[in-house]
Amino acid sequence: MSRKNEYSLLYILILILFLFSLIFIMMGCDKRINDTCAFFIEYNSVVIDNYIKTNICSKCTLYVTNKDGTTTCKIYTYYNCYSSYAVELYNTNKTCTVSVDYNQNNYWAVFNNLKRKYPIGGKDIIMYNTYIGTCDNKENVVQNADTGYFLLFVAIGVFIFVSYLHIKERNSKYTIIN
Repeated sequence: MSRKNEYSLLYILILILFLFSLIFIMMGCDKRINDTCAFFIEYNSVVIDNYIKTNICSKCTLYVTNKDGTTTCKIYTYYNCYSSYAVELYNTNKTCTVSVDYNQNNYWAVFNNLKRKYPIGGKDIIMYNTYIGTCDNKENVVQNADTGYFLLFVAIGVFIFVSYLHIKERNSKYTIIN
């Protein structure tokens, strides 16, 4: 592969990283940076219910290597795992169910986390997504925005570094005669 193709590939990867960062920023909302959120309306809410759901989870306990080098699972272990949810009332008559923990192994850790973060009667802030009609807690929505900003800074940093290398290589091909 020629150097020109290598740089083209790197620039394409930077563009993809940049696009992913924009998607995460749009999926999130961070009022520390911009006072408007693209797809979200912020509501004060109160927790009116919370519950834990028992699921059946599995994990592989015996892997076998196939002739082609790939591995497959031959024996699964099944166990109870727990997901927790909080139901919140907002805008005087609308409810929203927020996922708190998902498929965790320890029931009491899930229980204590749910009661600590979302006690019944507790005040909260939810973010209603006007684009898809769902809601989430503010912490998750801000985390999406933070991930987007991180990816954006990485994309900019990699772009500057690759551009520097590209320019340095291009300039080294030419000599200046005084």
